[in-house]
Amino acid sequence: MWLKNFRQRKIQTFLTAIIILLCALLLCTSLNILCSLSEPMEELSRECQSATAIIYPYATSIEETEAVADRLRDLPEIEQVICTPRHYISEKMTSNGRNITPFTNLTEYNEEMFGNIRCIEGEKENFSRLGERECVIPACVCYENGLEVGDSFEIHMPDQVYAYTIVGIYADIYSTSNAFDNYILVKEIPKGVSTQLHIRIYAEEDVTEEDIEQSYEQTYGHFLEGMLYSKDKAAESSLLAVQLTGGMLLALGAIMLLTSCLIINYMVRNMLTADAKTIAIYKTIGYDYATIRNMYVKFYAAITTAAVVSGILLSKFVSDRILQDLFENIGIEADTTIFKTGTVIFFINLCLILLTVYIVTAKMKKVKPIFALAGMSPTDTTKIQKYRGSYGFAFSPIGIALRIIMRDKKGTLGILITAIVSVIGINFALISLDVANAMKANNDYWLGIDKCDVSISIADGATVQDIEKALKGDPNIEKAIPCRMNGMLVARGTGSIAEEIYPFVYDNYNEIEISIVEGRNPENGEEIALAGKIAETMQKDIGDYIELEFEQESRSFLITGLYQTYYNVGASCRLTTDAYADSSFVYDTVSIYLKDNSNIEKEVERIAQIVGGNGEVIPRTEKFAPIMEMISKPQEDAIPAVMLMAVLIGSLNIFCIIMLKNNKDTKINGIYKCMGYTTAHLMIANMFYVSLLAIVSILIALPIILYFYPTIMKLALGMMFGLLEYRVKYNMTHVMVGNLVIFAFFIVSTFISSTGIRKVNVRDLVID
Repeated sequence: MWLKNFRQRKIQTFLTAIIILLCALLLCTSLNILCSLSEPMEELSRECQSATAIIYPYATSIEETEAVADRLRDLPEIEQVICTPRHYISEKMTSNGRNITPFTNLTEYNEEMFGNIRCIEGEKENFSRLGERECVIPACVCYENGLEVGDSFEIHMPDQVYAYTIVGIYADIYSTSNAFDNYILVKEIPKGVSTQLHIRIYAEEDVTEEDIEQSYEQTYGHFLEGMLYSKDKAAESSLLAVQLTGGMLLALGAIMLLTSCLIINYMVRNMLTADAKTIAIYKTIGYDYATIRNMYVKFYAAITTAAVVSGILLSKFVSDRILQDLFENIGIEADTTIFKTGTVIFFINLCLILLTVYIVTAKMKKVKPIFALAGMSPTDTTKIQKYRGSYGFAFSPIGIALRIIMRDKKGTLGILITAIVSVIGINFALISLDVANAMKANNDYWLGIDKCDVSISIADGATVQDIEKALKGDPNIEKAIPCRMNGMLVARGTGSIAEEIYPFVYDNYNEIEISIVEGRNPENGEEIALAGKIAETMQKDIGDYIELEFEQESRSFLITGLYQTYYNVGASCRLTTDAYADSSFVYDTVSIYLKDNSNIEKEVERIAQIVGGNGEVIPRTEKFAPIMEMISKPQEDAIPAVMLMAVLIGSLNIFCIIMLKNNKDTKINGIYKCMGYTTAHLMIANMFYVSLLAIVSILIALPIILYFYPTIMKLALGMMFGLLEYRVKYNMTHVMVGNLVIFAFFIVSTFISSTGIRKVNVRDLVID
């Protein structure tokens, strides 16, 4: 008999299924993403027989680096140590006239080290027989910049341009992201180009980076003289952006599921009210309460099963699309397995919805057989003894809407909660999209760099003096500030705590525009400003001292300020040039402030011609672009679809509530028609009803999300990047338009669901 509900309630069944399907789609997509990341990375590491870790030595000389390698070879945990030269490409890279901006290194091909890398395109046997100007390029660099086998790119040095032809594309655990170091493999690094050795170590199974560092310290009595970058850390870094997207979808899906349970609660209650006579008849002919309840449980179990299974199947296509870019970078097709995640989502949805049905159907105990005999049905309304006020207003559309609000409190509450959750969810997504789109323009704040107009990365072999000489007397340059952005130091804490730290170094912070969250920037060589992540890790605050390693010297610095940055996942600090008084120091960047910055692109082209091969000239907004894209691109791709689903779920929920209200109020609407009211009049009353609740929900939800959004994002990203604040400049035009669109969706949804009032026939009221 429970199958009869499908025939009698086709629209209600369909809408309920769609709501559950969308919730299951969001939840399963998020779990597919979060649960499908580790296994492909582990498989890549096994296939490539990747080194346990890469060590970037602090020493710059080959002799000192080889001495560190020899000491590592003597550790019992280490099976093999291999050194190979690399050149970090800070110079301008182009292909077909387009700039390429990865964090990449030219690295000499070594069969022991790279013999097992995953070949994606090209002939792997040719990798060990590279020509002088041939290379094998990581997939992450290739696909991000639209390169293919057979294409070429150029590295612009001060003295000449080095062109390389791509003969292969590969993947390795240490070359999976443009936002972190990766390696272009060549036969040999050109003569005269600066090089450093990096050390790859192969340790015994289950040996961690902490084990290696502790063993080194215990054996030699001092810390490891280099930054240790493990394959586990490399995998975590590559997955960072996708994990953020998965977490956002999971949170939104959970919120929408809970909201939908409220709507299902309302649907079941309305169904029971409409079926009061039928239930009474069932009881009259001998059915007990448990049997009747079981009919409704089976009905919703069938809807939930069909909807959740459909959502799970669709989630595979959505999650595969989101993971496509990441999986391309490791040379495989995105092919998520939905069995495990789907099973979890299925049982969560089924249990939650059936629990809701069980709780609501408990009121069937109140339905007595007398209802069937007397022709009565339960009602939640109470009779008003005396009305004071204008009857004209009371029976106007807005008056009817206000009366519905006062009498149907549960339905009103359902719409209000749905609208508030929808407004919060959609505004959250809209603001996030605005922030993501504006991240590049505000990269000075997010990266912690100075707000110059143009940045020049000094090429290998050139000096800051060469650039200053070339730009001297330029009529549109207000000032040119030399700085360093690519160095690395070690911060020492209590006990054996050591953290790699990447400093930004300027002569005088009063000459530049640079943000600071707390305190002030350093003013001399004895002061330092710390990024929030390092301050949190090292348990430091303003007024404390922190110890840094400079080559063979250790020095303490007074912490004068705190700032934040996405650069190297928040591992950063600010120093003045005076801090390097007794150590080797070379500027690698020049910040250009223009007198007229109305046409940055034109100025970049003009300055690039003046500078020539001495440096790469880019707008400041393109500085460290791969880092910003790692954070913003997944949000830009996923948020529009999330917003659409949030609007659909909210609109469908309101559609269902209004439709059910109209079904329940069939007699009341019939009475109104007897009194002379038209269908249009009653439909307008419904639209006023939802409009008032939508306005109230926006007035409640919008201030909440505007106030709490920075706090929510700070908590969400604080652990990962050590954010001290999440500064948001709201685009109120977008916010207003977005909420008007939400309002319009709600009104259209109400209008469509109210068309059923046309079917209310006065004759049916007389017959009843």
